[in-house]
Amino acid sequence: MRVEFAGVPGSGKSTLASQLLRSYPFISPFALPHPLLRLPLGPLRHHAARSLLRHKSRRLTKALRRSASPLIELVHHTAHAHVHLPPSARRQFAAWTLDSFTLRLLADELLTNHEPFLNDEGTAHRAITLFADHPSLPNESLILDYLSHLPPLDLLVIVDAPDQDCLLRIQRRSKGPPRRFQLHPDPHTIRNYFTNARRIASLTARYLRSEGTTVLHLDTSRTDPNTSLDLVTNALPGPP
Repeated sequence: MRVEFAGVPGSGKSTLASQLLRSYPFISPFALPHPLLRLPLGPLRHHAARSLLRHKSRRLTKALRRSASPLIELVHHTAHAHVHLPPSARRQFAAWTLDSFTLRLLADELLTNHEPFLNDEGTAHRAITLFADHPSLPNESLILDYLSHLPPLDLLVIVDAPDQDCLLRIQRRSKGPPRRFQLHPDPHTIRNYFTNARRIASLTARYLRSEGTTVLHLDTSRTDPNTSLDLVTNALPGPP
């Protein structure tokens, strides 16, 4: 079972995912500092097993580059088209996206189809990361091209909240606001990002539903945490 969360920054994705982890036996990419070394699989916490995992991630990254060149080209082309962002930010967006695909390949290799795997901000959410920063309307054909490369998902949870709620939560984060908002803090740019992110989330939901994925929309300003958690749990393909 493969589950991912997506949505605008500050909507409560990670909070809800963390709550879900406490009530459902998911294997998750949380808790360790590097996304390719976060699978908490018991013995994989040991040094030798972590070295093996690191080796596997490098091999899968190379395999991804060989077998998915159209995806690689699309990701790099889209990330580097954001000329209003510094080169380091563009490289970071591309790396985050490709890391999420490598992490999913790694999970599919190490886990059976029956083992539940949860990824907050996985491959589906990276459509928002890649395309929402564009100052004009996102290119729908490019987004659909990206979505066509997504690995199968059983459940996508799209989390949303009003802009003001999201911005307030972002300001309260101990790690500070996302880099894109630090680089361009003006209200127009932020509103544009949120508008684009919701368009992309809606397009992603329609596409993945057509591919057989269950999609759940949650507005965390309208449901309390326990209700939101119950809604996600009830949408899971199997009992906890």
